[in-house]
Amino acid sequence: MEQEYISPAKINFFLRITGKRSDGYHTLISLMSPISLHDTISMTFHTERIQVNCMHPDVPIDHKNLAYQAADIFFQATGIVEGVNIFIQKNIPVGGGLGGGSSNAATVLTALNKFYQSPLPEKKLKEIALSLGADVPFFIDQVTALATGIGERLHPVNISIKHSLALIYPGFPVSTAWTFKNLNLNLTTDKINDRSSNLIFKYKKKIKQLDWLSDIHNDLESVSFKRYPVLLTIKNKLISMGADFSFMSGSGSSIIGMFSDNTACQKACDDINQHSTWRAFACDVMNNKNNF
Repeated sequence: MEQEYISPAKINFFLRITGKRSDGYHTLISLMSPISLHDTISMTFHTERIQVNCMHPDVPIDHKNLAYQAADIFFQATGIVEGVNIFIQKNIPVGGGLGGGSSNAATVLTALNKFYQSPLPEKKLKEIALSLGADVPFFIDQVTALATGIGERLHPVNISIKHSLALIYPGFPVSTAWTFKNLNLNLTTDKINDRSSNLIFKYKKKIKQLDWLSDIHNDLESVSFKRYPVLLTIKNKLISMGADFSFMSGSGSSIIGMFSDNTACQKACDDINQHSTWRAFACDVMNNKNNF
């Protein structure tokens, strides 16, 4: 029996680093949303072992793949002695700061749990998701949320996101580990506490469009733009093409342009795809699993 599932990308509308833990992980505050750009995952159940296939050359198909790990840990946690064949049609750019691998893992987890009639309660499912990566729990719920901690503490928020999105992938990945390693964290304890408490308080209530748009910012741009100046070129290009806002998602390399005019957004994507080596995707924010 084969079934298909949609595995969405995410973007960070803002990403602010608040500190660094003793284990080396950075703490942050980020506003994250799932978007319509997605991978498609086909799963065949009741097989003898776990197999992953993907045509993208940069996606591993062994135990290093997060989707493989998700299936493996699901079967261990439930005691179900079976396997599953997983085929990933990769549309989300690899290494683009869009959470593609984490999304794939969450999709496999939720699909397996649903297929086997929910042997794992939601709390346990999210614990397993977190063991696979800080971003994975976000893709279990697939709703706009304020992420704190290392990204694992999620607070769903009620905001209206009306802009159309132009997502530009420059053709190369940016290493998340490299970006954080080279971040010059220059925050005092007071600044960290102020930044954290003010944003958390703000997003606990309903936010008006203009209120949250003023928070758009990515602390990691200073690191990635210095090494890859073309990312700043793309950001400025989107503004010149009519974007109201432009920013890097996550640690990069994808750059997002927010357009109030959907036609202008689509035109910008078409122009970039026709006249450059960059890849452009016209997207929307999606805030309900039924959309996938």
